[in-house]
Amino acid sequence: MKIKINSQILILYLFFFSLNYETLNTFGLGIDFLVTKITVSLLILFSLLNFKSSFSLHEYSKYLYPICIYFVLQVIISFLNRTSSFNHFFNVAQFLDLLILIILANYVSFEPDILLKGLFVFSLSTILISILYFIEPETQRMTAGKFIMIRSNIFGGNSNDIGIKLCMSLFILISLIFENKLVMGKNRYLLLIFFPFLLKFLIDTGSRVAFIAFILGISVMFVIFIKRLGLNKKLNLLILGSFLALCAYLFFLKNDTIIKRLHDAFYKGDLSDRGQIWSHVVHIISRNLFFGVGETGLAQRMAGVSPHNVFLEVLACTGIVGFLIFFIFFCRILFAAFRKYRFNNELLPLVLFIPVLGAVLSGQIFEEKIYWVIFAFIISNSKKISKTEDGIDNFSY
Repeated sequence: MKIKINSQILILYLFFFSLNYETLNTFGLGIDFLVTKITVSLLILFSLLNFKSSFSLHEYSKYLYPICIYFVLQVIISFLNRTSSFNHFFNVAQFLDLLILIILANYVSFEPDILLKGLFVFSLSTILISILYFIEPETQRMTAGKFIMIRSNIFGGNSNDIGIKLCMSLFILISLIFENKLVMGKNRYLLLIFFPFLLKFLIDTGSRVAFIAFILGISVMFVIFIKRLGLNKKLNLLILGSFLALCAYLFFLKNDTIIKRLHDAFYKGDLSDRGQIWSHVVHIISRNLFFGVGETGLAQRMAGVSPHNVFLEVLACTGIVGFLIFFIFFCRILFAAFRKYRFNNELLPLVLFIPVLGAVLSGQIFEEKIYWVIFAFIISNSKKISKTEDGIDNFSY
């Protein structure tokens, strides 16, 4: 793998590395998301040096126009629904997510694989935090009836968000090892050493969505890789698959929390109070169907509690109008992932969409930057898709 380093690309790699340290209390200052605030600020600052190319909407207009329109609509509706207690109508975190999406999508002008290399840096960062967790575990005790759940995290982060990042990193590393898109040589197999650390931490987070996404994603990758590879590589993949399955099974059996949470979800319909939250959000939506109540109105009615479902949150904030705009953006991202697999034989964008969808249906994507990084990775180079099937080349969409 050839790595070109200049100041702008170095900042990009630092940003990717920092995605696992958003909640780190740097130097005891107690400033939220200090590390990523610094790296995002540097990323934007250096991008301003090439403003015309870095912030262009033209190349990816079918993806960027809908999400930009949605953001403007949300700001307007939030402004109209502001009160003296809830008057922060401009969501800075979402605005930064939008800038990150635009900047990273245009970063491929440096080199086509720059975002894949960035995701590799992100995975190395995840390996580091999994080792740090192994050395000194951080846990949080939660009570569910008579059962005490012990869920792991690091740097005080949310266990579900950490679990999803671990899931994504495993997918990225498996893709880089077996597809070898970055041409790293045989040394890439040394990355397998760290898989048990990542798996143990993932299961210890007790995140149901991360665990289910991992099982689904690894199953898809396994089936497709088996079809693609030659006999020797198939044997290697079977050995790795058996090893990962054994590790996951052993870690799973030793973790009462994940077993209990999965059992309650499948057999009792227990979604950790999400049912009550969703019911309340649906009531808000039904009374403000077309344009919603904005973030200010939602925060007031929900007392700051997250809806734990992005689609419901979008409906509550911007109504049917905003939901249709956001849904167009989301579906286009999904179709881009499918088309990259179908026409360019790129499996990773499609597999990474699985944990993203899990977060959309049960959590939040507007606060965590990793989801917008994945969106940028999926749409980057999307116009340069070559279709060899049916004799059609250089298919653009």
